[in-house]
Amino acid sequence: MFVVKKIVVKALNALVRPFGAKIVKLGSGPVFIAGPGPSDCYMANEELSKMLLDELSDVSRAFFLQRLPGLAPTGFDFRAEVEKFMSICRDGQQQNNVGGSGFHNSFWIFLTARALDPELIVESGVFKGHTSKLFERACPNATIHGFDINLGKLEDKTGRAQFHEYDWSCFDFGKVNSNKALVFFDCHVNHARRLLEAQARGFKHLIFDDNPPLHKLYAYGRPGFPTANMLHNGWSADLSEVRWRWHDKQIDYTLNRAEAEAAAKVIAQHEVYPDVAGPTRYGAFSYSFLTYVRIK
Repeated sequence: MFVVKKIVVKALNALVRPFGAKIVKLGSGPVFIAGPGPSDCYMANEELSKMLLDELSDVSRAFFLQRLPGLAPTGFDFRAEVEKFMSICRDGQQQNNVGGSGFHNSFWIFLTARALDPELIVESGVFKGHTSKLFERACPNATIHGFDINLGKLEDKTGRAQFHEYDWSCFDFGKVNSNKALVFFDCHVNHARRLLEAQARGFKHLIFDDNPPLHKLYAYGRPGFPTANMLHNGWSADLSEVRWRWHDKQIDYTLNRAEAEAAAKVIAQHEVYPDVAGPTRYGAFSYSFLTYVRIK
């Protein structure tokens, strides 16, 4: 990521456009490569368009039935839910979320929220508020709380979500119905800490973004170290210090072993959502090991 002038962005876009991608400049900040989205790239032939919906329905149905049995209620219509999601993508209300949740994350977040139908939804890491709006549309009756230590990028506060400019751990949720509550962590904070915080507050169903395995930390700058993936797979037991390169920076982390071991014990289930960004080419650069985690 680097800062470039507008004319350079335009020239670069001419180069990447044949590959279905575009370069997006965030104000005076960095530049991101974004894949095509469902609102501007799709099959105009109705029958061919339905083939993609069928494919995504099959992928989601297989994942939920095989990996998350019981999370979706009996009779949950995956085909209809996928169609609702794609309709949201194409209605133009949720655009330009580069740097936040892309197609892959949004797809699984929407379906998980629809399947669980929670009464309470919590977001740790709000950014522009894209997933806040997605949760509002997925669960119109849920109470939604969004937390971020800096809400300066938030684009719309007019919805039902209640936003708080501080860490989620400072809020008193009272008695939580663990079976009807969902927490989405997209804050790049130590996953071990988040797991223990969630358990202490009575939450059970969690979604973690940026949850790579140990040997792929290099692709994420500063993810929430240690990641839930590391904890679940036991790699934290054999390390104390981890180092990697992120472009021109050397990144070093020292593991809090006691915290990591305590957090690993609370994980009952850890399921990485299948990649739907690559196969569809929608937000093909957005795959981030989004993961469903159920805690004891």
